[in-house]
Amino acid sequence: MRTDHECTGVEQNERGARVHFRQTTTGKSLESVPADVVVACDGINSVIRKQFYPNDKVVFSGINTWRGITRRKPILGGHTYMRVGSILTGKIVIYPIIDDVDGAGSQLINWMAEIQRDTTEANDWNKPGNLNDFFPIFENWRFDWLDVARMIRDADQILEYPMIDKDPIDTWTFGRVTLAGDTAHPMYPRGSNGAA
Repeated sequence: MRTDHECTGVEQNERGARVHFRQTTTGKSLESVPADVVVACDGINSVIRKQFYPNDKVVFSGINTWRGITRRKPILGGHTYMRVGSILTGKIVIYPIIDDVDGAGSQLINWMAEIQRDTTEANDWNKPGNLNDFFPIFENWRFDWLDVARMIRDADQILEYPMIDKDPIDTWTFGRVTLAGDTAHPMYPRGSNGAA
């Protein structure tokens, strides 16, 4: 395991492969690493995949999402996964991730709000989410068992990200180099596709 390394490319011949890196924090070139095989699992924005498919790009679905974590008392029995609504009118997925986070019985509740719009403008997963971009859809969502609007407002932090994937490719293996995971076959981060 090497930290503070960003892959910049790979070279190969009949004797082996060399993986090139730069230091993430400074941008300085680092010593290349020799290898018999290279398994590229550097994610949806893979440098290695781009090397073999230079015109490769992400495909935006028109669906943007916002995710937050809220500390609150357990919902219903405290073990419930909830999916409420539709991506066409507003959908939210809610489930607990940590029990008794504060010693007083509160849970950390993960929630993800999602909406499909007629837009080509994708969220930027490198910046915090803006409550005003999606909250109006959910501000009146109140049930006997949950005030969705309050749960969203009480979040410790809100992040945003677009629902993107990539078009399928014909080959994942190129000599000593093979693509794996999201580098090979990225799927929308929904419906447990990551586990698939």
